[in-house]
Amino acid sequence: SRKRALEIQKKNVEDMKSKGAEFCVFSCPTCYNTLKVRLEQVNIKPIFMVQLARMAIGENPRATKI
Repeated sequence: SRKRALEIQKKNVEDMKSKGAEFCVFSCPTCYNTLKVRLEQVNIKPIFMVQLARMAIGENPRATKI
């Protein structure tokens, strides 16, 4: 149900925040769009897998237009 999905989202974001996460990496555009605002509200940056790969090789992760 939608209510249960929102509860799980809230718990996942709280877990990330409590562990000091700075980024949340997504491979799914729908998941990214679903959680983006909630993550930004707690200062966690949502990024795609390709952006993480760019960071790993020293490139600007925001250079990728998604």
